[in-house]
Amino acid sequence: MSYIVYLLTFIYLIVHSYSELPSIRVDPNTQNFIDEYGRVRIFHGVNVVYKVPPFLPDLTNFDPQNSLTDDDLNNLHQWGFNVIRFYTAWMGVNPTSDKEVNQDYISQLSTAVKMMEDKGIYALLDCHQDVFSRYFCGEGVPDWVAQKLGNTTLNSFPFPIAPNITREPDTGYPTLDECLKRPFFEYYLTQGVLHGFKMLYTNGNGTLDSFGSFWQTIANTFANRSSVLGYELLNEPPMSELIEAVEIGYVDRVYLAPMYKKLHEIIRQVDDKHVIFFEPCVADLLQTGLTEG
Repeated sequence: MSYIVYLLTFIYLIVHSYSELPSIRVDPNTQNFIDEYGRVRIFHGVNVVYKVPPFLPDLTNFDPQNSLTDDDLNNLHQWGFNVIRFYTAWMGVNPTSDKEVNQDYISQLSTAVKMMEDKGIYALLDCHQDVFSRYFCGEGVPDWVAQKLGNTTLNSFPFPIAPNITREPDTGYPTLDECLKRPFFEYYLTQGVLHGFKMLYTNGNGTLDSFGSFWQTIANTFANRSSVLGYELLNEPPMSELIEAVEIGYVDRVYLAPMYKKLHEIIRQVDDKHVIFFEPCVADLLQTGLTEG
């Protein structure tokens, strides 16, 4: 009888060895990642960022560039990777307004997290952006957020680096062929992108409130998922005026720190467990203006 019990226990442990990963916290004294057993954890990972609709890689059919299937995850696990920084798209969660949540996207995102979990891989949920919006040759905020800037601002892009750009007739987006003719970092210097980030940082038109609603939806969904390493609030936040580059740390102190505190408070209303990750302004290469963390 005892042999059968041991055998069943062994089988259970094998089957469920990765089904629930240990929860992770940060030791404030050492800054180490610590799991629930008190062990220091070291993470070795990759980015998975699919920037166009449906804002998720193919979870079923293997493709060397565009999938995250069981085959991909088996390879990553065998190669020693134990975390994926995974694109969590504001455009996917709230495609039409902050009052409407795309449950299909949330369901697929949850499926992707479970697939990683089953292979022993944590998910760092990353709200990615590059040059704010598809209207500016990038991705990040939903169209309805970018449209709050007004048609004059949207249609002036890419001023001042160029007077105009070819656009798709049905969407008003710049064509990707035209976008790819320039290094994408140049677009951060355009009037539209600068105004967009100023609107986000200062809660213009309620944009930061809507961003907080997005993050609360994500945190509420994954609050009890120990395989989620944490939430990365915003990828590579830039300056919102060119003059801000003159003073190192200015954007961090004046805009990012207040924004991060607000998002932290919103997330903590529904999730007091997961680590919250945040970045300084990308222009602050030598010194950050953030004093807390």
